Amino acid sequence: MNHAILEPRLLKIANEIVEWAKNTLTAENPEVKRPYSNNQTVCPFVRESLDRNLFYQAFHPHIGADATAIERIVLGYVEEFKRLQPFDPHMRFKKALIIVFPDIPETQVNVLDLVHESTKTAYVQSGLMIGQFHRLPPDQPGLWNPDFRPLHSPVPMLVIRHMVPTDIPFLTSDSRYLDAYRRAFGAPDAPARSVTQ
Repeated sequence: MNHAILEPRLLKIANEIVEWAKNTLTAENPEVKRPYSNNQTVCPFVRESLDRNLFYQAFHPHIGADATAIERIVLGYVEEFKRLQPFDPHMRFKKALIIVFPDIPETQVNVLDLVHESTKTAYVQSGLMIGQFHRLPPDQPGLWNPDFRPLHSPVPMLVIRHMVPTDIPFLTSDSRYLDAYRRAFGAPDAPARSVTQ
């Protein structure tokens, strides 16, 4: 990952992403409709990532809607993510890596949907989750509300985090995903509803 100081344009985008995360992902939203918890934030993982300075960003400017080039870049982060602190088994679940492609044309940002589909197996088999975010937004509905589109973001990006036990609904569509889940957490406690992500 490139740790160089960001040029002003990218620094502005980085700050915009942090503000979006604070104001949207960590905000209570009645459209979430999570039935088992009073926590109705869009993403329950982001607050601690931000608070603990574990909300990493990596920028790839000047990459257009070239699915092959983006896929190659994204697959390179499977091992890179594992090298990011923290490594403690309990703390590592609090880190997130946002891979940002600021120069994909707005009308072509759904190329990230294709890249997500082509790289998900490699991530899941490594005990990780990957999700795509862009302005269109992606078609995937919220887990508990089919009318909610939580993957809308101001900039095209893919987000990586560690798999957690509650990810099982996102992993029922492929036996390889379920095998990876079982290796990490054992058999799920109950059959999960299937959600595409």
